Amino acid sequence: MDYTICFLLIFLFIIAVIDYKRHIIPDELIAAGMIFKILYAIFTDTWSDLPRCLLNSLIITVPLLLLTVWMERKTGKFQMGGGDVKLLGLIAFYLTPFDVLVSLLIASLLQ
Repeated sequence: MDYTICFLLIFLFIIAVIDYKRHIIPDELIAAGMIFKILYAIFTDTWSDLPRCLLNSLIITVPLLLLTVWMERKTGKFQMGGGDVKLLGLIAFYLTPFDVLVSLLIASLLQ
């Protein structure tokens, strides 16, 4: 069993509670989530997965950031905050880009 997914779920729950109460996702939590994955990969000798994790994160984060900036300029309102983009980048660090897009679609439908 991959314990990183268990950690991610617990971590996402903590972030969700903080986001619900304060309407902000602290950068320290995003950094801590990435550091945990890096340390886990180093200590379990799966460090060769780290470039893929970084690429997955960039594949999700960069287009989403560009889309967010474009939508803000087009509508004059923030559609998605920077913390949300970074959070999806963190999720992509653990999962595949397809899994992240599916989870984003499901979250959008539930809202």
